[in-house]
Amino acid sequence: MAVAESDNPLIKALPPETDYISYLTIVEHYLTEDNLPTLHKVLQDQTLTTNIGWDLVHVLAPLLPQSSECLQDIARLGNPREVILKVTESLRLIDYGLIDEAENALEDAEPGASKQPLRTATTEASSSEPTQAIEAPPPLPLQVSQFIALLSMLSTLHLRIKTKFPSRFLSTTLQAVLASFSNSVGHREDMIVAIVQFVKSVQGIQRPALPSRKSSGMMQKALATATSTNAADPEADLISVSSPGDAAIQTKLLQS
Repeated sequence: MAVAESDNPLIKALPPETDYISYLTIVEHYLTEDNLPTLHKVLQDQTLTTNIGWDLVHVLAPLLPQSSECLQDIARLGNPREVILKVTESLRLIDYGLIDEAENALEDAEPGASKQPLRTATTEASSSEPTQAIEAPPPLPLQVSQFIALLSMLSTLHLRIKTKFPSRFLSTTLQAVLASFSNSVGHREDMIVAIVQFVKSVQGIQRPALPSRKSSGMMQKALATATSTNAADPEADLISVSSPGDAAIQTKLLQS
């Protein structure tokens, strides 16, 4: 029997019923894939997301791709300076070694099984026409999905930060991206596409996304809506226009 939304712990405990720290603890305790739509609604509260969003990144990353929308909510509405620290930390903590373990376990459980199972799709001409089986790529490993989703968050976060020296944040981000990518063991084509899109975003270049295998419909939907209205930087410098010298530093960082 479905629980009424009003009885959901994520709704009942909303501030001011509890303080932000207590509410964060409740979210961490009760959060499941089934609760993600509720959390997505809750995170539309900018004040709430500013206070707790940064500390939910490590909780939501393991639930990808279903948690993509919630992560984008945090990138749009959370405190960008705090969230960047958590995102870069999460990038460094991705354990790509688990990909081989998961694939080996799958091969042991299903020897000879196809790695690209067939699925049926209705032709676009008419829904009444017979369906046909087409070959679809397997879903991306969780670790690769995390890398892509976290870079998408960083694209939004760097655009939100208003400071005279944005290169300081960019330097930290690029070091984390390089460290994480260097530790990866496969699926690098998909990861490179995400990196290129991030660099273009930071540079302010609007170009069509490079072709890439779709990891999941949910993640693609979240990334497509990542350009929704972003909250202002709550800690914006009084003089937020970056200096010409800092702009040159950013260019060098992105070209290195």
